[in-house]
Amino acid sequence: MKSSFNETTPKIVGGAVIGFVALAALYFFIYAPINTKNTEQQSQNNSTSKSVSTNSQNSTSTPVASQTPTTTTNASAYKNGSYNASIDYFVPKSDNTITVQMTIDNGKVTAVKTTHDYSDRESDFYIANFDSLIQQEVTGKKIEELSVGRVGGASLTSNAFEDAIATIKNEAKS
Repeated sequence: MKSSFNETTPKIVGGAVIGFVALAALYFFIYAPINTKNTEQQSQNNSTSKSVSTNSQNSTSTPVASQTPTTTTNASAYKNGSYNASIDYFVPKSDNTITVQMTIDNGKVTAVKTTHDYSDRESDFYIANFDSLIQQEVTGKKIEELSVGRVGGASLTSNAFEDAIATIKNEAKS
């Protein structure tokens, strides 16, 4: 009696399993990280400096500014001095805070320092990139024209920094 076993069947099934595993790997290593980046960009577009609802979670920015103005006069509409602003902002996995310390002299930013409060690893990556570039983005620029885009890929941190700049500008107005 002849056997009905076909020798090519295991090869076809094995090839199908390998193909399925390869497709699953492509999804998790290529599509999923891109989708995470798009989620951050969507969150950026939905966040503002006021309390708003973002994907059923709240995003708030609480500006807190303090100043140490000097009595030096200048031709600028902004008082010389050192200013601080802290902004709370939401990222997909946690709440973060950025504190901006900025010194203004004759209407120009002469120094900027940022400190951060965050708890997730992804924020660590974006904030490190942001901090490595923010000095060169703002130092020497006129405060009245100061606006940063997405610095170091950290769109949400950059937005919070923009909110801090707005708070500082309001405090520094003559």
